[in-house]
Amino acid sequence: MNDFLQKRCFRWIELAALLPGGKMVRGVLAGRDNLEAINNWRKKYGNTNIFTTVQLFEKDDLNSAFIAPVFFDIDSPDDLEKARSDTLKLCELTTDRLEIGTDMLEIYFSGSKGFHVTIPPEVFDAFPSRYIMELYNKMALKACSYGIETIDRTVYTHRRLWRIPNSINSKSGLYKIPLLHKELLHLSADQIAKLAEHPRSEDSFVTAKYSNTAGLWYRKAIRAVAKAACKTTATTQDNSDFKQGWRIPPCIENIQSTTLPDGIRHQTYLALARFYRWINMHPEQIIKRIRTIDSRQPIDDPDFIKRIAFWAHQHPGFAGCTHPVMQKYCSKESCFYYRIKAGRKHGSKRTK
Repeated sequence: MNDFLQKRCFRWIELAALLPGGKMVRGVLAGRDNLEAINNWRKKYGNTNIFTTVQLFEKDDLNSAFIAPVFFDIDSPDDLEKARSDTLKLCELTTDRLEIGTDMLEIYFSGSKGFHVTIPPEVFDAFPSRYIMELYNKMALKACSYGIETIDRTVYTHRRLWRIPNSINSKSGLYKIPLLHKELLHLSADQIAKLAEHPRSEDSFVTAKYSNTAGLWYRKAIRAVAKAACKTTATTQDNSDFKQGWRIPPCIENIQSTTLPDGIRHQTYLALARFYRWINMHPEQIIKRIRTIDSRQPIDDPDFIKRIAFWAHQHPGFAGCTHPVMQKYCSKESCFYYRIKAGRKHGSKRTK
């Protein structure tokens, strides 16, 4: 572990287990190097469907600062060979862009329908930032644009759970196992699944050493995402006269009571999520509200609602009267916010 990680001591993980009835047990924290605690967790749940958070927390407190490895989830329910091929493309893209060796990649077969790839935080000298998950989501989106079709972009959320290596995936009875890049390259999907019938040693699979190129990229990338977020916040409509309890403008009320047509639902749900968070609504309640609206004519990407709800948690705001969807559902004659804006406009003219 490098000096930065030693100093900040980001070593706490959350343990979780999925029970046979579908209930998730979580909230137990342990040091990531506490093998005794992790092994006890394995024994307690038969080493089956057990997880840990991707994030590493600074304290034994899930609200404390955290860092996270760069991570990708590649899933293909019907074609494991396709997932293997996409994972190879992802490894090539990542090592080329960050100028790191494949020995710095943690590669796992998930035990079921895909693969996990992570870059340890030591490689790029990770530091805490509110923009980590947003950055990683952008990286996954970029990978999609390069033809890596099976990458899952729904995983970039707080307290994201990851199967513990060498634990059993009950969907298949196979283990989540670490792989060398050369194994991913030369073995077929069927051969990898055969390997996963037994746990594997994790010793010496990855060289987690600092890369100056990767570290420089990480600092620049975080700054770029933060700058873009600040720009978005700066262009958000002024809400100083607006936030009075749970006051909701007519455009939002109209959207909540209608069936939205194709072509505008994604941008509308994003605007709604930001507004709901702006009036201090909890993300889970945001998800519930938007899903109620969506149930009238569901979108093809249901996980989108969950993603934007957690994204809005860090980007609250009201899109305002200039937003094309808000304009479409506007009722100016009964809108207090429109009157506020109009009053400001006329007032500014009188003072010229």
